[in-house]
Amino acid sequence: MASNLELIRKQREALEKQNAAASKKSRKTAVDTNSAEASRPIICDIEFFNVEQLVEMTGWSRKTILNMFNNDPDFKGRNNGKSWIIEAHALIEYFSKGTPIEEEAI
Repeated sequence: MASNLELIRKQREALEKQNAAASKKSRKTAVDTNSAEASRPIICDIEFFNVEQLVEMTGWSRKTILNMFNNDPDFKGRNNGKSWIIEAHALIEYFSKGTPIEEEAI
């Protein structure tokens, strides 16, 4: 009887060692994966605004917004078929620069 119990105990210890080694290996793999992902560029959502959204956000007229799309070289909008769009970062950049009138007042 003692030999069977001893055999079972040894098998259990061997399995525990294997599980511990496998667990270490999987943790190492997870860390390696995370470090590889850290070097990848971050991909984010790109948000566009159309003329109607800009009218709503700014309170300006549709004519003023269209004038900016058509005539202001600093306003980086794109003609998307029948409508105009501008990317959110380009819009933020445009408004962060200020206007020549605001710069003269300083």
